[in-house]
Amino acid sequence: MVPVERPARAAHGGLPLDELLRLRIDPATVLDLSTSLSPLPAHPDVVQAIRECDVHSYPDPHCFEVKAAIASALRLDPHSLVIGHGSVELLWSLVRVLAESDEPGKPLLTVSPTFSEPEAAAQALGIAVARVDMPEETGFAFDVARITAAIVRTRPFAVYLCQPNNPTGVALPGAQLSELIASHPSVPFIVDEAFLSLSTRHEDVHLPLPINAIRVRSLTKDHGLAGLRVGYAVCARELAELVEAQRPPWMISAPAQAAIIATMANRDHVALVRQQLLAHKDALVAELHALDIATLPSETTFFLARVHDADALRDFLLREHAVLLRSGSTFGLPHYIRLPACLPLARTQLIAALRAALERT
Repeated sequence: MVPVERPARAAHGGLPLDELLRLRIDPATVLDLSTSLSPLPAHPDVVQAIRECDVHSYPDPHCFEVKAAIASALRLDPHSLVIGHGSVELLWSLVRVLAESDEPGKPLLTVSPTFSEPEAAAQALGIAVARVDMPEETGFAFDVARITAAIVRTRPFAVYLCQPNNPTGVALPGAQLSELIASHPSVPFIVDEAFLSLSTRHEDVHLPLPINAIRVRSLTKDHGLAGLRVGYAVCARELAELVEAQRPPWMISAPAQAAIIATMANRDHVALVRQQLLAHKDALVAELHALDIATLPSETTFFLARVHDADALRDFLLREHAVLLRSGSTFGLPHYIRLPACLPLARTQLIAALRAALERT
């Protein structure tokens, strides 16, 4: 039997335990700024709901109460919802189902640079990927004309658009996004809204989009639940039923279901988190500018900063200062680092480490 060559796994943020072991760095001492997670804790009611849920019995395989809670909070049809084991699981499921529902050979079109998991899903399934790159000279802003031309040229089975985008933080105004999707009614648009609630465009959560839009959302970022893996998709009822039918039962654990219901009852918490993190982001941007480090505009709580060599800076700060950054080279951007909003103590530590790195060059 000839072994199947596996595609390389996409790189993500988080502590690289094997690298820390090699460098003899205690993980507990590392300031991890490689992710875009909120440094603020989840609401106490959410934590309590997780602790008190029934883990002895099987969870509801259909997530009826979860869907009802989301539908009530956001004025949605519960039949249009798919609950996921994190938004990444939903992205993988959607790529597979949409590809199988269209003509063979069509590619997934990604608006790049962007989050890597949809492309990783396509590669793992042997599906072609086409990219339409946004120009660096405009801060990687979405270019609707360029996206439209790529759709016409590649005839994709789906378009992946991250709104706001990761890692650039750019977003389309709601009206432009809706018009773009409506102008291609036969093409499904996977609209990744993982960071929408923590952005200046947060009100777009209520913006109606055409029926060919599939909105994927995460509770990881705004509620601090990365370890639990919770997310949901909003789409046409027929697609929701198709995705559900092609997944195993009990995908969503009892703690995850309890957490989602509790977050829907505490949505004011997200507004407080958003307000604080956007302010902390602006403070960090100001301090970077004082060091003559250029940054790109962002509508959410993370942003790109221009540097000479992102990988070298990342390695130096980790090795010498126990500060872990996300190198833009993992997004194909070797001269950028992605930085998240961070609390004052972390910001002070980061700026001191960056100043030391600048002084050695």
